[in-house]
Amino acid sequence: MTIADEIETLIANNPYQTRYSIEHRFHFGGYAKKNNLLFESMNKFYLNHSIPTDFVYTGKMVCGFEQLVIENRFPKNVKILLIHSGGLQGNRTIQNGVLGFRIKD
Repeated sequence: MTIADEIETLIANNPYQTRYSIEHRFHFGGYAKKNNLLFESMNKFYLNHSIPTDFVYTGKMVCGFEQLVIENRFPKNVKILLIHSGGLQGNRTIQNGVLGFRIKD
């Protein structure tokens, strides 16, 4: 069963008209995979919002969200909630200077 199948099963009896889409473009090769585009997005988000992100989950979400905004995938004046799932400790494995922020030990 795919993740899409599981979601369909979970919302099949939902009384609300739920619209969703699954974006498969922003996994960067899989779990904990990373590249310079991801780091650039994480640094940009930190500069704009003073919120550090991790490269395993939240950084990928932010990068994907920014791309979807560029593609005008959201209606004007819509409210969007991004949930930061934590996990910043993984950033300690990244070489100093790659990210514009550090996680305190």
